[in-house]
Amino acid sequence: MYVSYNWLKRYLPTLEELDIKLVASKVSGALAEVEEVIPRGAELKKVVVGEIQEVKKHPTNEKLAIAVVDTGHESLRNIVFAGRNSNFVKPGTLYPVCLPGGAIYNAADPFGKQTVVEVNIKEIDGEVSSGMLCSPKELGIIDDSKGISIVQNDMKAGDDLLPLLQDYILEIENKSLTHRPDCFSHRGIAREVAAILQIEFRDLEALSTPVKTEHVETSVTVRDKKVCRRFTGISMTNITVKPSPAWMQILLAYVGTRPINNVVDSSNFMMFDIGYPSHMYDLDKIEDNHLFVRKAEKGEKVIALNEKKYTLEKEMTVIADKNGVEDIAGIMGGAGSEISEQTKTLFIESAAWDMFSIRRTGMTLGLTSEASTRFSKGLDAFGTEETIIRLVSLLEDTADGDVASELLDIKIEPLEKNYIDFNLTSVARLIGITIDKETMIRILESLHITIENKESLPVQIPVNQDVIVRLEIPYFRQDLSIEQDIVEEIARIYGYENVKPQLPTRSINPVKHNIDSTFIRIIKKALNQSGLDEVMTYAFTGDDVYSKAGLNTNNAIKLKNPLSPELSLLRHEVLPSLLEKIDLNKNNFDSFGFFEISKVIVKEKSYTEIPKQPRRIAAVSVSKKNSDIFYTLKSSSEYLSNELGLKFEYSNLNGTTERMTAKMFHPYKSASINVDGKSVGIIGEIHPQIAHAFGYEDLNIALFDFEYDPLKEAYSSSKDFEYIPVVNSQQIERDINIWLSEKTEVGKLMQELQTKGIEFVKAINLVDTYTNDKGKTSITLRFSIEGDSDNPLTDSDINNILADLKAIIKEDFSLSIRRQ
Repeated sequence: MYVSYNWLKRYLPTLEELDIKLVASKVSGALAEVEEVIPRGAELKKVVVGEIQEVKKHPTNEKLAIAVVDTGHESLRNIVFAGRNSNFVKPGTLYPVCLPGGAIYNAADPFGKQTVVEVNIKEIDGEVSSGMLCSPKELGIIDDSKGISIVQNDMKAGDDLLPLLQDYILEIENKSLTHRPDCFSHRGIAREVAAILQIEFRDLEALSTPVKTEHVETSVTVRDKKVCRRFTGISMTNITVKPSPAWMQILLAYVGTRPINNVVDSSNFMMFDIGYPSHMYDLDKIEDNHLFVRKAEKGEKVIALNEKKYTLEKEMTVIADKNGVEDIAGIMGGAGSEISEQTKTLFIESAAWDMFSIRRTGMTLGLTSEASTRFSKGLDAFGTEETIIRLVSLLEDTADGDVASELLDIKIEPLEKNYIDFNLTSVARLIGITIDKETMIRILESLHITIENKESLPVQIPVNQDVIVRLEIPYFRQDLSIEQDIVEEIARIYGYENVKPQLPTRSINPVKHNIDSTFIRIIKKALNQSGLDEVMTYAFTGDDVYSKAGLNTNNAIKLKNPLSPELSLLRHEVLPSLLEKIDLNKNNFDSFGFFEISKVIVKEKSYTEIPKQPRRIAAVSVSKKNSDIFYTLKSSSEYLSNELGLKFEYSNLNGTTERMTAKMFHPYKSASINVDGKSVGIIGEIHPQIAHAFGYEDLNIALFDFEYDPLKEAYSSSKDFEYIPVVNSQQIERDINIWLSEKTEVGKLMQELQTKGIEFVKAINLVDTYTNDKGKTSITLRFSIEGDSDNPLTDSDINNILADLKAIIKEDFSLSIRRQ
């Protein structure tokens, strides 16, 4: 946000005496950071107003012309200029002139990075030129090299333009001012500077209500009374549309707004000056001179002043006539009633709009403006009348306009003052230092807060006794509503640097244990140690990724204003995002794996319900050479189970889960991961169709996808620790190789072997697979056998256990044993 130092001086008469760096530093400390102080026009010299007396052709060069100019001196001077500008340089017009010995900016350089050019008397094709006619770019005003005059009849020949052209611009970082709509104006910033620096603030002189001298019938009907809180307007006629005065053009250009004409510029000037947006309608283009404030019809269209067409939705508020929309309320006007050079009659409006409605409409349409920025901050409804009155006065001066109607002021809700009962002792209690009564009163009054019972206050503020005062809050401080707000204001103006830091005196209790933090930390550590890297992907995804992953986009929430078409959905699963990131890594590594723990957004049946945001734990493991990548990822899963103190069981995937990601897994090379019979996730190889869709046919890919909440529930329930004595036992492991048939389900085989209850067999794990030249597959099951160290198992005992297991495999499952 740009703030003009010259503009501030209109409110702060003693500001000239202060160093600009001091002002910037104080504002940064007490209000918002001043990112940069930008000098404007500092290098300009000897630039004055010149009145064109005569324009002559150059005798030898048809591309040039000669202007005879009065610059306030006794004699006229001849100035040679480019003939293409003869349309602008005419007798009787006022023009900026740089006199010999002066300096301007080089118009050939990029705007803002211009070098300085000295102007001297010189001969141009045989004619002596005693100065130079200056374009706005040569004066450093705007990036425009055309010879358009910026000087109107409010000045005379010889007037010095440097006081207008030389200025400082404060570039203020306004993100910290989102709750302060009053500070989006020069008057608001001036109030703050006056309070911070303890200098005089001189407000604008009050103006009386305009008196009608002409008559133009105008009317307004407010139908949308929930969004429009106040609507103020007036009509003017006999308007002359022309360029604005030099002072107005320069001020607007310096704060980042391109001057257009005296009517539009007056509206913009008033917004940057006192903070209230307004809009001008060419009344001759309004059907029956009647406007409606109403909801838009679904699908209704309007071409805005930015020449773009917008399709409106029914919850949006507009200002329209009988023929259609003329203004997107609080955001941008329509091109249909735009001010032009032919405009003679105006309707001027300034309204107060619901901040949430303006914000929603702007976000939906992808449209913002200086007006919507202010309305979306919660601008009050008190200033609309003042805005209209001051605009009328300005247009009477700059556009020769006459008031053609009574002031129209529709107040939808009463304008009520805000009061706060404030305890003066709260200051010491909340910020830890004592501020004397006189200082607090001075600070409050400098912020335009009225103290009703000031005379009855005690001389000294007691420490342990309440001292209540009633404060009347100024209308422009809608952000002040509770006692703590007032304490903050006092501390801010007093100076945070004057508040000495103190250690707290109360006892510090241990932070309550957070099981989520512990749980996530264990998972991340376990997966990292098992060889997987953590990644963090966007919470947004797109139709293309979901289509490749075989997921239905109808289950995802669609964004109305996505960052890009590829990020148009709020994801409800993490796994597709991880599959997408394989493409970024496959050319750099032969094998790799990564995981992510993240919240997802689960769409509800109705948009009125807040979407659920469960967490997912997903991982992928990739190899170009290792066809047994499933076991690589399974080892990570097993390591995770050990670190969590859980026992993962694996079962056939079919029908055991309702997870949408199940379709991304290979139908015969995947399993449900269970804890105590309840599914907590899925593990397996990628489905061939999904691999093909992503272009990963040449890669071996394994995936797992855990549901966070069921896994955490299992972990939490297992944390009811009890002491179990260490058992000194005999630990033995033996492997059996088994040839599989086409219908064998490995998970079911392992589960049933476990349920047979062979004595001393404590665990069964799948450790390897093998496929011979004929395509026949075998697996290796590892059996953990545990005996008592006091009565250990002999080799004969162990061989008998293995024989029993092999017999069950052969007889109950009709499978054969592969020899070692």
